[in-house]
Parts: sequence; structure tokens; C-alpha cells
Amino acid sequence: MPGDTHVEPPRPPFPWWLVGLLGGGLAFVLLVVVSFFLRGNPLPGLGALCAQQEPRCGEGLICTEDNLCLGAGGFACSREEQCATRRCMDGRCQ
Repeated sequence: MPGDTHVEPPRPPFPWWLVGLLGGGLAFVLLVVVSFFLRGNPLPGLGALCAQQEPRCGEGLICTEDNLCLGAGGFACSREEQCATRRCMDGRCQ
């Protein structure tokens, strides 16, 4: 019809806030992954579970038959439970 003026409603603006939110989330995930690989996997510490294959435990520790990292001879200790031999004398595992 000649006098009919049909006007299209305006399109909603592009949701740039959503792009920023998704970009920030992706940046956070990448930061976590990169920091994990840069730091590496630390060896299990005192009292932690360990595997009977290499690498077993952190420095000065040995993996016992119970699969626990406990102090080897000369390891600084304060209690007998911290030593693989269960003997802590003068602050050192015997």
C-alpha cells in the first residue's frame, strides 16, 4: 500500500560485555595451565602418599612399604612418626 510505512525495529546492540567475560575466563584458564606446567609437579613431601616408582619422594625422604614419604637417615625430625625407622634422636632420623 502506498501510505504504509513499516519500520523495522532496531536490532539490539552486540553484547561486547559477553565477549569480554568469555575472554577473561579463557585468559584465567590459560594462566592456570601455564603456571602448572612452569611449576612442574613437585615431589611428595613428608607424610604424603608416594608410588613405588621413580620419582618417589622429596629430598631427604624415602617411600616406605606403606607408600608414605618419611624421613631417611639424617632427616630433620621432631617426632618418631616422621622417620622411616621410627627413631628420631637429637632432631634427626636415625
